[in-house]
Amino acid sequence: MGFSLGPVFSSCSPTYAIILATVLPQSFTLGLLNLIAYTFGMTAMLLLVSVFGQRLVGKLKWAASPNGWFKKFLGALFIVVGLLIAFGLEKDIETALVNNLNLPAIDFEASLIPNDM
Repeated sequence: MGFSLGPVFSSCSPTYAIILATVLPQSFTLGLLNLIAYTFGMTAMLLLVSVFGQRLVGKLKWAASPNGWFKKFLGALFIVVGLLIAFGLEKDIETALVNNLNLPAIDFEASLIPNDM
């Protein structure tokens, strides 16, 4: 359930805060419409998770086995990531990935920055 709600609520606070802080004081009607649209969008995502989530969990029983290879792999991965974070190496890895991989998202973000900055 937490995995399915992560994408839904990851943007929850900023979106809600932006509507409350900027749009709502300027125009109560527009702010209210934005909040209603946001609520309907969030509700639709939760409905999709509830309808299709059970089917997906049924197909992923191999991942839920407490003694299976997947849980052991995730445990080892968390230990490695924890050590990388503890020693500050994750920043070096992220920097190397950003500098050496041609990621389209980075090109798009770079195109949004004015050249005179």
